[in-house]
Amino acid sequence: MTPDQLLVAIRSRLDEWERLARAAESATWHAKEPDAFGCRVVSISFEVGHVTASILSGNAEHIAAHDPASTLRQVEGYRRVLARHTPCDGRHGLVDHPIACHTCSDRGPCPTLRDLAFGLGIDTEETTP
Repeated sequence: MTPDQLLVAIRSRLDEWERLARAAESATWHAKEPDAFGCRVVSISFEVGHVTASILSGNAEHIAAHDPASTLRQVEGYRRVLARHTPCDGRHGLVDHPIACHTCSDRGPCPTLRDLAFGLGIDTEETTP
C-alpha cells in the first residue's frame, strides 16, 4: 500500500468510526450489576426510548466502555497522531506525492502510520489493482 493509499484508508476508517459514534451519541450507556444468573444488563437510553439487554458480564462491561464518547476520543487521538506523522516533502510541508514522514523522516508509510492502520484493522500490505 502506498503512503497516499494508507492515508486515505486511515482517514476513511476514522471518518466511519466518527459517523457511527455520532449516530449513537444521544444515548447513554451503562453496565448494571450482575443479575441472579451472573449476567449484567447493558442499559442504553435514547431520546425516544430505552433498551436493555442481558449480556454476559465481560461483554456488558466492554460494550459500555466503548460508548460513543469513548469512540470519539479514540478517533481524535488517532487524528492527532496522524497529524504528526503525515508525509511531507521535507522542505515545504505537505505535497500531493509524499516522500517522507514529517516526524520520522521515514520514506513510505512510517512505522507509526502502519501501527495506526493495524489498530484500525487496515492491512498495510494490501495492494490496489
